[in-house]
Amino acid sequence: MVDLANLSVRRGHDVSIVSAIAVDPALLQDQVDPRVKLHFVCPLGSNKWAAYRAMLPWMLRNWHWLAGQDVVHCHMTYGALLGSALRLRRGGGTKPKIIETFHGVGMPIRPWQRTLAAIQAARRDGYALMAER
Repeated sequence: MVDLANLSVRRGHDVSIVSAIAVDPALLQDQVDPRVKLHFVCPLGSNKWAAYRAMLPWMLRNWHWLAGQDVVHCHMTYGALLGSALRLRRGGGTKPKIIETFHGVGMPIRPWQRTLAAIQAARRDGYALMAER
């Protein structure tokens, strides 16, 4: 993510990263190009349940900004939920494009999780899978 953000901003794109929980700056944050805007839903030290509770209020406060993006690239379950909400909000429009990277390829996954992933994949403009060659 850091490499993609840095490359994109160097090529002249306006790039923002939204993270559910603020991370320790020593964990790659210090490698993010200063032109990349960082947004944290919850402060450092929060747990994942706090982040899920904070997601809807954060999204509502930032709805117009999110909806005005050209592309929203989602990672993991938290990002997938945010992407799904944006896709519903978009209705018949084309913005933002919702891209998701799915990291569960080749991993043991429960049937309900596979079904949910398939439903979400059908509602994405692009879908990347992590797989071995």
